[in-house]
Order: sequence, then structure tokens, then C-alpha cells
Amino acid sequence: MQKSVLIEVVRALTPKEIREINKWLASPAHNHRQDAIKLFEYLVKTENPGEKEIVWKAIFPKQPFDDAFLRQVMYFLFKALEDYLAFKEFKKETVRNQLTLAGIYRKRHLNKPFRQTIESAKRTLDNSPLRDTDHYLDGYMLELELYAYQAETNPVGELPIQTVSDNLDKMFVANKLRIACWMLAHQSINKKARYEMGMLDEILHTVEKGPMLEDVGVAAYFYVYKALTKREDTSYFEKLTAILNKDSIHFSVAELKELYRLAINYCTSRINMGQELFFRKQFELYRSGYEHGILLEDEDTISRYLFTGSVYSAIKTQNFDWAEGFIDKFSGRLEEKHRHSTVQFNLSRLYYERGDYHKAQTLLRGFEYDDMLLNAVAKTMLLKIYYTLGEYDPLESLIEAFRSFLQRKEALSPAHKAIFKNTIQLMKKLLHLNPYSKTQVEKFRAAVHETNPMQEQERAWFLQQIDKYK
Repeated sequence: MQKSVLIEVVRALTPKEIREINKWLASPAHNHRQDAIKLFEYLVKTENPGEKEIVWKAIFPKQPFDDAFLRQVMYFLFKALEDYLAFKEFKKETVRNQLTLAGIYRKRHLNKPFRQTIESAKRTLDNSPLRDTDHYLDGYMLELELYAYQAETNPVGELPIQTVSDNLDKMFVANKLRIACWMLAHQSINKKARYEMGMLDEILHTVEKGPMLEDVGVAAYFYVYKALTKREDTSYFEKLTAILNKDSIHFSVAELKELYRLAINYCTSRINMGQELFFRKQFELYRSGYEHGILLEDEDTISRYLFTGSVYSAIKTQNFDWAEGFIDKFSGRLEEKHRHSTVQFNLSRLYYERGDYHKAQTLLRGFEYDDMLLNAVAKTMLLKIYYTLGEYDPLESLIEAFRSFLQRKEALSPAHKAIFKNTIQLMKKLLHLNPYSKTQVEKFRAAVHETNPMQEQERAWFLQQIDKYK
């Protein structure tokens, strides 16, 4: 019973939803089974419902166990919960709710209620500030409903076919560009992913040559796509951030979050190319996203990846107080199973960048994380701390332990392994470098410049160490 989908759905309900479902089940229009109500009450108040026999005894204490009948009760309750969740979501979509009702009136030939409902939907759509992909879809559906009505009532009269076509184009283009951006974003983290872009070339040409760039919902995804495919041309990124700064009112929070993350990921790609000035632009996106309540996963949680990226961008722009305040404010919103290690890692990074090596070292020595990449980053920080503090014996031990770690951990990609292995090799050379030998120093400098793949920030750190001996 514990593995039942019904249990999973009940556990995900909020207290408000539970109260509403109690009323929903009490209505004969939605449910006519008292046993379904009893089962729901039991599942809500029981953290671990146990096996079916235990559940049966709680609901039907005087009847012999009947597995088939209990499964029937579970089925009816599950369908009632699905109906509630679907209805709740449907009621949120004001325009589509009205359009569905208009379609019902049209099919019943109730002309006056149809006209009243479609006009109400049109006013709702026109008065909405949104101009995102959902808005374009709503506009297309409204014009399609109007066309169907007019084609039935006056087929020889003027029909809004051109308007239907124009709205279809705008809806299709905006969504096609959006999905193309999804494809690019996924390919950036999964190098094996391959996608066919379909009609995208024709769409890009149409957008570039026509008036569609005047529609902010089309323009935003067009600029994202161009920025991701022509990374060296920053003009597209600048146009995107201008939209985020000035026209955010035209997007739902969900779509705005998506655009912010795409813009943040673009900054990451430029940073990975060695252009660290994009840390500043990335930090401004993070700060704005939190100030306007856009970047949070939902009301209660924040992912550990978003948390770590936010802290890192603040650190790299020397907004240390912001980073510290962020950790303090949002650490409670991390998933409990990842909270301690995520906070520990980010605090150690903050202490390291502030130059408080002893505090950072204390945290890093006991650092173990299920994310192998962050584990490797933590070990890299500890290598640099040992070298900076002149603790060469533990440094040599860590070099060997790190090398073994990279050989064992299959979860790390070959690309990441290559980067960290190069870091280890350079650290070993630095450890045994004679700083008073100009020949050795210059040979090491050349090795730092020539080593690839390599994180640019680590390359800069190695160069800083030998620049001290000039």
C-alpha cells in the first residue's frame, strides 16, 4: 500500500487542498461513496498506512478483508482526487476556462451566451499585460473559436481567417523558438543529445526580416537563441537583458524564471571561455531574480545548484556580504538531505575567497558530498589552501588522494576528470618548483599557459603563485 500512487498523491497535498478535498468528496456531484471519504480521512491522518489489511481494518473494522473491494475504493478515491486537481488547475486558466465555455455554448447554438462569453474572454486577454507563449496560444484559440462560430452562423459573410492565421504564426514561432532554446540548453549539459531543429532556419529568417520582433514574447526567445548560437556577439544577450529589465511584466513568473536561467547559463558559458567580466552580469541577474521573487523553485524550496551558483557569482564579484546574507536567508529552503553539505561547501568557498583560509580549511577537511563535481572542487580549494599556508606534507597526501578519487569516481565526466587531473599535475610541479631558478619558473609558466583543458580561474591562480617571484 505504501508504494501506491494514491499514497504519493495524498502525501503531496497541502493543508488547504486537504480541506478543499474534504468538501469536494462530501458533494454528491463529485463523489457518492462514503467509503472513499473514510479512506481519505485515514490516509491524511496516518503517516504510515501500512499494508492493505491494516487499512481495511481501520475503515471496515467489522468486515472480513476483501482485497478487490479495497482496490475499488482506492480507485474511486484516486479518480475523485484527479478530478479535483484537474478542476483546480482549470479554474486558474481564466481565458481558457471562458473559451471552453464559449465552445460549449456554440455547439448548443446558444448564440447570446456565446457572444457574452467570448467578449469576456477577449476583454480578459486584451487587459492582461502578458505577452508570453501562453498568451499567444490563448489568442489563437480565441480567434479559432470566433471563426468556428461565424462560419456556422454566416458562412458567406466576412470570416476572421486572416486573424486566425496571424495568431497561429505568432503562437507557433514563439513556441518553436522557445523549444529550440530548450534543445540548446540541454545539449550544453548533455553532449550526446542530438536534436533536429525542423523549420527553425525559415522561422529565424522570418523573424529577422519581419515585424515579429516587435512582439516581446517572440523577441525574448529569438535573442536567447541567437545569444546561445553566436556567443561572441554580446548584442543579443544585451537585448535579452533589456527585455528582462523593462518588459518583465509581459511574462508569467514561470516563463520569466526560464528566461532568467537561460540568460544566467549564457553568462556561465562565457565565463567558461575565460571571460570573467560576465560574473558581474550573472550576479546582477541573480540579484534581480531574487529581489523580484522569480528564481525560487516555489514558495518553500531552492535547489542546491541554484543556491551554489548564486553564492559563487556573488563571491566572484566580491559581494561577500550579499553572499553571506544569502546563505543565512535561504539555507533553510534547501532540501534537508542536502542542506548541511551545501551550506558547508558554500561557506568554505566564501571563507576561501575572503582569505580566511583556516576557517575554510576546517570545513573542507570534513567535506563529503554526493555531487562528485563539488567534491572535486572542494579538494581543489583545499590543495590551494595547503600550498598558500605552506602545509606541504598534507598537500602531497591530498594530491595522491585526489588522484585516486578521480580514478574511482565514474560519475565524473571525462572532460571534468581531465581538468582536475591537469590541476593535480600542475600542483605537483609547483610544489617541487625551485622559485629561484628563472629557467624552471619560465618553463612552469609555459606549462600553465599550454595546459588544456583547464579552468581559467585555476590557470590564473597558478600564474599568480609564480608572479610572486618576479
